[in-house]
Amino acid sequence: MFGLLKRLGLAAFLSLSAIAIANAVERVGWEDLAPAVDEKEFAFDDLNEDQIYDLYDVYRASRLAKTGALPDGLKEMADQSRARLVAKGFDVEALIKRFETMRKKLEARNRTLIRELDGKEIQIPGYALPLEFSGETITEFLLVPYVGACIHTPPPPPNQIVHVRAPKGIKSEGLFTPVWVTGRISTGVSEQSLAYVDGSAKISVGYSMDNVTVEPYEE
Repeated sequence: MFGLLKRLGLAAFLSLSAIAIANAVERVGWEDLAPAVDEKEFAFDDLNEDQIYDLYDVYRASRLAKTGALPDGLKEMADQSRARLVAKGFDVEALIKRFETMRKKLEARNRTLIRELDGKEIQIPGYALPLEFSGETITEFLLVPYVGACIHTPPPPPNQIVHVRAPKGIKSEGLFTPVWVTGRISTGVSEQSLAYVDGSAKISVGYSMDNVTVEPYEE
């Protein structure tokens, strides 16, 4: 009887432990992997949408001009954009300085990791970009927040990419199928090589997860 009670007690303990572990998993979104944004800090409330596009053209042209790589077509377009801003009474050089300050702040934010996440058990949704295969099974991938990231568009910032290792492997369901990834997250920037049809690219990654569980995405 005592042995039976011990076994029942052990079973209950394991069951409660499993529940505790399950409850310890924190479901997070991609916004949780980056510092909060003060939208006013990155706003140009005194410009309308067309004027913001004009400012971006002028800013981009000014940066390319410093490298000697400014195409004639872009220069002409930027000159027209500058003229429209000047006609509305804007100090274009002051706007450029504001834009540059905003860009530097945004780049700093994009490199900032949330250290409080280090070592936590989390669950996060995303799209898997394969890095390593074992046969038809993916054993290592980059988890990204949206379809086409790192392939058809510039890569997301480091704090919006997770390097995932899945030693047991997962079946590839395609680049357009979202998944849930559950496991322990670690903070620390690394560089990963992502292969393309016509070459490869180095991607800066801010987080990693090992020995994960991967499941189909469901709300």
